[in-house]
Amino acid sequence: MARINVSVVYAHARGVVCKKIMMPEGQDVAFAINASGITSEVVGAIAEHKVGIYSEVVPLTHQPKNGDRIEIYEPARGDKRSLNKKK
Repeated sequence: MARINVSVVYAHARGVVCKKIMMPEGQDVAFAINASGITSEVVGAIAEHKVGIYSEVVPLTHQPKNGDRIEIYEPARGDKRSLNKKK
């Protein structure tokens, strides 16, 4: 079975964590996140976070391609109204 290289990135208040892994082609984003071991750095469950590839939100079932950067986004803090008032 063919293998692909992907990066899994998580940015948080303490900094950025980036893990590069090789994984079987045809596996999904959830597989890549778990295989990277980055979940120990993520606050809360992965299901609470949006994930994306190059800033485009994708479901955990999405199949990444060779060279993709999988990004784990922090959940929004507070509601949109209070965030907009602070601007």
